[in-house]
Amino acid sequence: MSIKNKNIIIGSVEHIFVKLYVDMLLNNCNCSKDGICIVSTSGISDACKLDGVDIIPFESISIEEFAECKTVTAISLGRHNSYQLAKIINANDVLDRLYIHLTDDEVARWLKTAIKHKKLKPTNKNLLDDDCMFILNSVRNIIAPREYFESSLQFLIGRMDINYIDARDAFKSLPTKLWDKFSNLIYEGGSEVSPEKSIMVGAKRGVFPIREVISLIRAFSYEGLLPEYKFVIFTYKKKKSFRILLDMYLVYLRLVRRCNVDVAYPTATNALTYNTLIMSCSHLILQGRGSMSTARSYLSLGRGVIHVKKGSPNHIELSESESIDVDGYLSMKDIAKNITKKDICPTRNREQMERRFEYKYCILRDIYS
Repeated sequence: MSIKNKNIIIGSVEHIFVKLYVDMLLNNCNCSKDGICIVSTSGISDACKLDGVDIIPFESISIEEFAECKTVTAISLGRHNSYQLAKIINANDVLDRLYIHLTDDEVARWLKTAIKHKKLKPTNKNLLDDDCMFILNSVRNIIAPREYFESSLQFLIGRMDINYIDARDAFKSLPTKLWDKFSNLIYEGGSEVSPEKSIMVGAKRGVFPIREVISLIRAFSYEGLLPEYKFVIFTYKKKKSFRILLDMYLVYLRLVRRCNVDVAYPTATNALTYNTLIMSCSHLILQGRGSMSTARSYLSLGRGVIHVKKGSPNHIELSESESIDVDGYLSMKDIAKNITKKDICPTRNREQMERRFEYKYCILRDIYS
C-alpha cells in the first residue's frame, strides 16, 4: 500500500488522541479518508482501517517511501514513537513536513528532569531516549501554542528557531458524531439538563490532595456556600485512604459543626459517562496541567466556570492562548470568594472557545489539504 502524497499520522491506534485527531481531520478539516494514513507503531501485523482510514504497520513500509508522503504528524513524543521518527528523519528530507503535537504532560516531565539534573537527559521516569533528544534538536514544526511551550522548550533545549503552530487539541473530548448528539441533547434539553450547583474537583483522579479538598470545603463554609453547592470528586478505587479521611472530616462537620456537606465519588466507566459528569457541574476546578481537551469541551458548551491555579500551564494556555476568562486562584479561599462574585460569563466563553476551534480548523486545513 502506497503512502505517496498522503498525510501520515504516526502513533499507536489505541491512543485516544490519535483516534480523536483523525476524527477531527475528517469531520472538521475537510480531509478525505484517502488522503490520510495511520502508520502504526503498536505492532499490528496486518493493514486495517480506522473510520475508513488505512492503518499500516510501520515495519511494512520502506523507510524511503516517507520521502514521497505529504506530511508526517506525531501525536506526542516519547519512547513509543521516537525510534520510528528518528529513522524517518535520518533517511529523508522531511523536516519541513514533519509536525509534532506536543502535550503539556510530557513537557512537564522534561522540565522536572532538567531542573533536577541541570539539563534535559533520558531517565527511566521521563520516557525519553536518545532518539527523542535527536528529534527535539531537529524538529522545526511543533503543534502547540507559543505561550508556555516556547519558554519551556527554550529552557530545555535552548532552541529559538521552532515554528509553533497554534492548533493544539483542536478536538472535543468525544468523537465528532457522538459529540454532536451529546451537545444537541444539552442544547435542546432546556432546564432538565441545566448544570447543577456542583463543583467538579479536578478533571481526573487524584489531582488534588486531601488537605486541599478540606481547605476548599472550609472556604465554602466560611463564605456561606454550603449546603447550596455539592462536590464531585473522581477517586481511585484502590486508594481508599482519601475517601476514609474525607468522610471522617464530613462526619465531624455534620455532628460537631452542624454543617452538612454533599460529596459524591462517581466512577466514570467510559468516555460518555465521564463527559456527562463533567458537563453536569456548574464549576470545574481544573488541575494545573492536563485535561485540556475536557476543559475546552466544557467551555464550548457554556456549562460553567473554570477555576485554575494562577501561573500554571493550564492557566497560561486558557487565559493567554485561548483568551478565555478563567478564575485564577492562589488558594482555595480565592475559589469560594470568586464564586460569590459571579464575574465570569459562560456564554461569552462559549463563543470565544468556538471561535478558537474554527481558527484551529483553518490552520490544520492549510497543513493537510
